[in-house]
Amino acid sequence: MKSEMRVKVLVAAVALPMGMLTAYAVADGPSDGLATPESFSTIGDTATRSAALFTELGKVLTHPRCVNCHPAGDRPHQGELGRDPARNGGRSLEALVDHIGTDHLVVWAWAPGFGRRPAPGTQKQAGALVEAWVKTGAACPK
Repeated sequence: MKSEMRVKVLVAAVALPMGMLTAYAVADGPSDGLATPESFSTIGDTATRSAALFTELGKVLTHPRCVNCHPAGDRPHQGELGRDPARNGGRSLEALVDHIGTDHLVVWAWAPGFGRRPAPGTQKQAGALVEAWVKTGAACPK
């Protein structure tokens, strides 16, 4: 009886750290993948390239991991309503680059815990896309 309990405790003691390590690995590895900013370099028109970058970044911005914390209403929820750009916390474009690319809270989108699908790509990839989008004029698709 005691040996069964020891085995269960040992399994639990190993499973918890392994789960945490898996979450960190997911945060650094691609999930669904994102195109790189360089893959848009063949688009000659800067505004068109910028809008294309934003469309790619949209895979992250419209993902449930982001929409849950940045809803259209007053409190976090999931839904089909668009988010109001005036509700970005007063962030400048440069602050958005920092928020998406390096914020330690945002990294949770790529390591959301058991049973939740992570956002596409990695935080580093999303940060590179938003930075390239800002550098190309921050144009949005029409």
